Amino acid sequence: MKPDRIVVLFLVLAALVLWPAVGLAQGGSCQISLPNGIRGDFASVQGLPTPSPSPIYRAGDGAIQMPGIAKVGNLTLGQGSFANNNLFWRWHDQILMNTVARATIVVSGAGPDGNPVNWVLRNAWPTRIAGAAKDGGSVRVECLEISYEQVEVQEQ
Repeated sequence: MKPDRIVVLFLVLAALVLWPAVGLAQGGSCQISLPNGIRGDFASVQGLPTPSPSPIYRAGDGAIQMPGIAKVGNLTLGQGSFANNNLFWRWHDQILMNTVARATIVVSGAGPDGNPVNWVLRNAWPTRIAGAAKDGGSVRVECLEISYEQVEVQEQ
């Protein structure tokens, strides 16, 4: 292997390991905005995406910055509630009938530094809802899993 390729490989690996993660603050909760004005609060979230690294490597007499590989996956929200149960149950019926449309979903919370952060999930749809039950005027949800194709992190 050529020395240039070894340096590039090392820098890419270092960027992946050292890249700062943009996740929720420790013990933080999040809010979610779904289509049709459905809003919910969740106590836990897993799988929040982080920005893709842009490794810089030396080539010849200068430095070149390369775009990193974008990662997408599933977002899992736990222990949540939705205030308006009629809108939620209509949305739930669309999921069961496999007629739910892909939409933009916004997850809001505090980043590791305590500043507000929005994760805008584009072309997103729910893949799993577990433990949905009516609780007075709201709906309690044990777990909501969302798949998405694109993500945009908006730090405020």
